[in-house]
Amino acid sequence: MKTLLINTCTATVAIAIFEDDRLLALSRLKAPREEAEKLQTETEKLFQDIGVSSDMIDRIGVCVGPGGFTSSRIGVCMANTWAFGRQIPLATFSVFDLYPKTIPVVIRCNSHEAWVRTPGSEPEFISRESSESVAELQTDMHEETFPLPSSLQFSHQQAKPWYYKDAKITWSKKIHQQ
Repeated sequence: MKTLLINTCTATVAIAIFEDDRLLALSRLKAPREEAEKLQTETEKLFQDIGVSSDMIDRIGVCVGPGGFTSSRIGVCMANTWAFGRQIPLATFSVFDLYPKTIPVVIRCNSHEAWVRTPGSEPEFISRESSESVAELQTDMHEETFPLPSSLQFSHQQAKPWYYKDAKITWSKKIHQQ
């Protein structure tokens, strides 16, 4: 069974193709603010490199966050579109599922907010008020790894991005909603 995994939530976009639990191909690219332009092209190139067509993909896994607001939605949108169009199951996973639970992980949301998971604890949202050094925090995956998360549960339900905080609604929008 072939699985396509997509992660656009971290600084490095990752696309992987697995045959059961075995990694067949992996593509990583740093494409800040260009995920929408490069994701489809890079995925098709990865298929060509290993002689696989998109029709051979049996299921899709997509990282839903935490991560950049727009970049995470690009991966989720692509995965939802492919899964719906081909009628194949879809699974979601967190960025934290890509790292062993024994190492600390920091996922920056912006220059003053981040999600942090320390060994043995659940992820925690921190802001500048709780840490002055958020801007310097970042965890990058080792280039040679991209694990197939063991917790994937595939279904025909739509993926939704991880919302790490409530949307800010302006005063004028609040008035119109009443």
